[in-house]
Amino acid sequence: MISPVKTSVASPATTKGVAVHLSYNPKTNEVAYANTKAVLLVNLDKPNEARQFNGHIAPTTVAKFSPSGFYVCSGDQAGNVKVWDPVSFNIKYEAKIGNGRINDLNWDADSQRIIAVGDGTERYGHCFTFDTGNTVGEISGHGAQVNAVAIKPVRPYRAATVGDDATLVFYKGPPFKFDHTVKQQHSNYIHDVAFSPDGKWLVSVGADRKAVLYNQDGEPVKTIDAHGGSIYSVSWAQDSTHFATASADNTVKVFDVEGKEIDTFKFDQFQVGVVWAGDSLVSVGLDGTLSFSSVSIDALSKLSLTESKVIAHQQPISAVETLKGKIYSGSVDGSILEWTGDKASPSDASHSTYIVSLSDCDGSLASVAWDDTYKLNNTVYSIGTQPKAADSRGSLSAIVTENTLHILDSGKLVKKVSIDRGSAVAIADQVVVGSKSGELSVYSTTGEKQFDLPPLRAAATKLALSENGNLLAAGESTGKIILYDLSTKSVVTSRWTFHTAQINDIDWLGNEYIASVSLDTNIYIYSVKTPMKNLKSLNAHKEGATAVRWLANNEIVTGGADAVLKWWSVELS
Repeated sequence: MISPVKTSVASPATTKGVAVHLSYNPKTNEVAYANTKAVLLVNLDKPNEARQFNGHIAPTTVAKFSPSGFYVCSGDQAGNVKVWDPVSFNIKYEAKIGNGRINDLNWDADSQRIIAVGDGTERYGHCFTFDTGNTVGEISGHGAQVNAVAIKPVRPYRAATVGDDATLVFYKGPPFKFDHTVKQQHSNYIHDVAFSPDGKWLVSVGADRKAVLYNQDGEPVKTIDAHGGSIYSVSWAQDSTHFATASADNTVKVFDVEGKEIDTFKFDQFQVGVVWAGDSLVSVGLDGTLSFSSVSIDALSKLSLTESKVIAHQQPISAVETLKGKIYSGSVDGSILEWTGDKASPSDASHSTYIVSLSDCDGSLASVAWDDTYKLNNTVYSIGTQPKAADSRGSLSAIVTENTLHILDSGKLVKKVSIDRGSAVAIADQVVVGSKSGELSVYSTTGEKQFDLPPLRAAATKLALSENGNLLAAGESTGKIILYDLSTKSVVTSRWTFHTAQINDIDWLGNEYIASVSLDTNIYIYSVKTPMKNLKSLNAHKEGATAVRWLANNEIVTGGADAVLKWWSVELS
């Protein structure tokens, strides 16, 4: 039996020049945001762990809790919205409301009506009920994409939208109907807009570095020259006395309702999103780093702040390795993180692009990437062309490209061997090379070819040697895994056929069990002694599971295209 233990955080998806809209649920103390094709719910009491909704088939863009806390509405780049239960993840309602990106959405205070806005050729927004999808208004008055929407949280309900046309449109309702536009307050794109919780104030922020305060009827009251760069996001404190802004000048600022700047919090990069979450400010940097800041306001209106950061992957994970009690993970953007428990920090070994392999080389981390380099401690070996796969055992490492096998000892070249259509490699006392045509060739660790194994029927995508080096698990592009005995040069079993797509990774527990992950999103565990039996966990990672490693106490850790690590307990029979 394979049982989930916990899921790591993934960083919010970010794009330069685009606001990130965060949402906070005070009932559960959770923040919601979009990443890859998922929505992550992060509890501020355990900010390194997350829960994951995987109901979208297009990259997600925004998610908002209903005021009741019973539902979440999320949108994606294809114009789809889904309303779902944040406990069971059951979908209550789903619809395609446009043909472009959903930039923002918001609920009314009754948790009954939703306004979603974005980019589209037919319309820039839609007002609908959360359960039946009935239309409850019309979004009009804009001449360009709409970036944000706010609904007044107390009666009588009002709404406001802002967009790239530097215009704020004010609506009355429900049903929500156009009331008036406010122009010339901003001179550039307006990125965000928000009503205060008491409904008395409205504030908009934009690329012109200004924040504009309005009264509850949408009439401008004050313009604040707030930042030295574009302002992407704004959020109100629950008592409606202060609001926070996030900007491209690397700061988050807090203002009172008179427009007075109370304090400035500096960061090392653009801040593209912020939400006031109880006694904390949660902000998002351009690289997706989440900053959690504990904030209290005393009688002098000064703020005290204790800051902590949550670092995680923003892009799909492509490789995982365990080393000296820690976990290392690499992603398609070249970043490598070092995990102590469920808390990550950046590794010095990062590359500039896709991480092909991470492996334990004599107690140190060896990494190979599409920047055509192998790194081990302070040693950098130039591969010369794009690597396909790599592996290490002891002080030895093997790397294959399309036409070459590289064998290294402590990061220094031992031998280069010409090969044909290389696609996978494993190393122990021998080196096994797999090809796109399914051929399996065995070499000595000094590069001399020794023999060929019976070929696979499809391209070799992953090879793994057992702890004693005698057994080879060879994964195919079709999802099949063939077990070989190198001492007899024969097939032990060809019955490990339960994956339905490309094998992405295999890891051995001793000489008896393997754990495998695949593009089919599933995890399987097979036994050498009982090859017809298996343990499985289906749909482990949306869009594909990419990496797996055994941990102590019969646990495994997996990485996936959803940019998260997941820990699992395994009950071996």
